[in-house]
Amino acid sequence: MVENISSKMVKARKKYRCMFSGKTINIGDEHICQVNKDGGEIYTFRIHKEAEYLAEELDLYGKGTYNDGFQDDDYEQLLQDYIYDNDLFDEYDNFDGSSHDFVYKHYTSKAKEVEK
Repeated sequence: MVENISSKMVKARKKYRCMFSGKTINIGDEHICQVNKDGGEIYTFRIHKEAEYLAEELDLYGKGTYNDGFQDDDYEQLLQDYIYDNDLFDEYDNFDGSSHDFVYKHYTSKAKEVEK
């Protein structure tokens, strides 16, 4: 079981890779930095704020599927499931960008409509 030791918002002092989306976290970008422990291993986990937002909104943590860790392909599968579950294939096929960017744009625009 993965144990979270600390989690905070930080500014990148060098380039990192978002461990959810795989996109670059550039120098100066605010992102979430977690220190986790899995068994006897301690490691740092870094993700974009947007990736964390999507993970929470799409109930990644509530599903309990990833209690023992998160693999690189899991986030992509979550995004593909969202596209499938919401019948967004045609819209996604015409989108010039990553599945992360597409789902984030779609989800946040949907959330803004609800707020109106």
